[in-house]
Amino acid sequence: MPSSLENFIEMLKFPDPPHDKLNQTVKDLNQKELIPAMIDLLVSTSDPAIKRSVIQVLQYLAGVDSLRPLLEIVLESSNPKIQHMAIKALGLINHKEALPILEKIVNRSDNPELIQVASQSIQVIQGISPAYSIEDL
Repeated sequence: MPSSLENFIEMLKFPDPPHDKLNQTVKDLNQKELIPAMIDLLVSTSDPAIKRSVIQVLQYLAGVDSLRPLLEIVLESSNPKIQHMAIKALGLINHKEALPILEKIVNRSDNPELIQVASQSIQVIQGISPAYSIEDL
């Protein structure tokens, strides 16, 4: 029997999933499990509709407590592709609480791609650059 998280991920794969059902399911799920699963889904799919749904979920969760697991992924993942996607997701979510982590990446990372995407996300959050679109993921 699939878990609630697996059912939720399957629901996101359908075009225009019902937002009221998504919102209720998001409230019911463990956010420490949900956010890494959303990032994995962003990395693994090329479907813009699924990416849009995932970003909507991440934006819905954009409170400071909900951002912590996403920020942890950025800091702790050893997979640059996952870090890259999480950094872009932070730019799309556009939450000022992400700025210190993004600035830390710019100042301490030795990966030029992560530095570049973190710089872009900082500029988006600060309103200097236009917001990312789903197609940028």
